[in-house]
Amino acid sequence: MVALRMGTLYEDAQTSGLSQVLMRSLIAGTKKLTPADLQLRLLAHKMTMESGASADYGQVGFQSFREETSDALDLLAQMVLTPSFPDTAVESSRSYFLAKAAEDVEHPLLGSYTTFLATMYEGSPLARPPHGDVQALSEARRADVLALYKRLFVGGNIAVSVVGNVDAKKTMAQLEKLFAAAPAGPPPTPTAGTPRDLPSDTVITMEKPILARSLVYGYPAPGYADKDYAAFMVIDSYLRSADRSPITFWMPQRDQAASVGVMYPSYPRRSSIAVYLAAKPQNYEAARDTVASVFQQIRST
Repeated sequence: MVALRMGTLYEDAQTSGLSQVLMRSLIAGTKKLTPADLQLRLLAHKMTMESGASADYGQVGFQSFREETSDALDLLAQMVLTPSFPDTAVESSRSYFLAKAAEDVEHPLLGSYTTFLATMYEGSPLARPPHGDVQALSEARRADVLALYKRLFVGGNIAVSVVGNVDAKKTMAQLEKLFAAAPAGPPPTPTAGTPRDLPSDTVITMEKPILARSLVYGYPAPGYADKDYAAFMVIDSYLRSADRSPITFWMPQRDQAASVGVMYPSYPRRSSIAVYLAAKPQNYEAARDTVASVFQQIRST
């Protein structure tokens, strides 16, 4: 796995979502291998690839068999250091995340959560939707992806890890040789801005021409770097429980709400824990009050 500092915390209004496009199109081809040739190499070395970006880091990596380690590492280094970014791959990735960003605006539930993020993280890069802004993605071009790649994929921002039954010394020697070609450069600086503190019981409402009502109800929560993160993961697990949660299990069972879920994004510092749901207009108040009651019980426990 190769990991880098990147993602929402390192984006601004003009580059929102570009990290997602970059990581999705990164593994489409290399300067030595066309997309078709690359797929054949992956099959030949029994490799499965994955890549993606989150709030504060991106990663690209593979799984393979021990006997294929050397060739697989060579192929990984090619993808990371000499990607070709085919036009079709970049455009396909951009279109994919543009559709995601449009859903964040148009879909009632996703739109409610987008509004929640914009309120909870106002003043911070995390106020923007996870998949980027429609305007930024619609205006993004291949040249923008290449510029971001050159800024991020530098020696001071690349961390490589290998886990498995491998010869450690031999593997390390190969990695040092392969990644010596990485251009010099420091890691990126996070975009300035910290979330403002909200007054108690902040309520945001909006009207849309739909038959149901949607709701997102949540609180600030520790990020994964906080000592209390593990405790909140227990709370998150309880709220998500498929057979006992008063939210995700009992509310649908009682026909109070539909499409009920819990969001606890993996952010490094301040995160948030929230319940989202859709309900019939006649059930909306009962659903809202149930969620508020559950959170109040958790707060006082």
